[in-house]
Amino acid sequence: MHYSVTIIDGFKSGGSPHLDTQLERLGAIIATYEEKLRIEFDVHYPVGEEPDYFEDYEFEEGKGWGIWHNPDGKWDYWKIGGRYRGLFIVKPGTPDSDYYLSDSDWDSGPLPRGVILADICYKKDIDMEAMVIRDKERRAANWKEAEEKAYLPPSWYGIKKGATKEEHINDPTPPVRTYAYLDENGWRERGFLFQSEKDEVESQKLWSEKFMAWFDALDPIQILTIVDCHI
Repeated sequence: MHYSVTIIDGFKSGGSPHLDTQLERLGAIIATYEEKLRIEFDVHYPVGEEPDYFEDYEFEEGKGWGIWHNPDGKWDYWKIGGRYRGLFIVKPGTPDSDYYLSDSDWDSGPLPRGVILADICYKKDIDMEAMVIRDKERRAANWKEAEEKAYLPPSWYGIKKGATKEEHINDPTPPVRTYAYLDENGWRERGFLFQSEKDEVESQKLWSEKFMAWFDALDPIQILTIVDCHI
């Protein structure tokens, strides 16, 4: 599963949005959330029992057969941008040195033309109005495709159950919101905690409010980076 994460630069304002300075900082920040870190040992077969297969299990003296893991693990690999390349739109006139857009890769989707896109930028340079317009255009295109391909469920196109065309296009989800964010207080994510569609909609709403409260409180010269995580 891929998901997007907003990470603030070194948990402090200022710095440079260039890739060479960001990779080292981000690597140190996100490292503690690597899934494969050997932090805790979960016993699956106590001493005296043996597993049906041994591919994933290790034996620890006095404990038995089990698996080492990181209880705080969130990813097995990550990259800047990735499937979320160009999520930020920056304001016209922003100096080239003040934002960074990763190179296109096999998992990068098509990007809109006529705007300046970034994976790393200062908060103050984000063009929220342009991002809202982009999201509305995307949702309108999704609605049209859903009408043309009626054999697929509306949820395939991100259309909420019972939503009208106008409600879908004008969905209030903040354009900068990601699945998770990471700052000096640790990792925060929406999570998939709900089963019913009604609860799912409510969880999206609550996460949007929490994310935007965090985002709005950030210093204008805070650098933000969009990271594509896989688990």
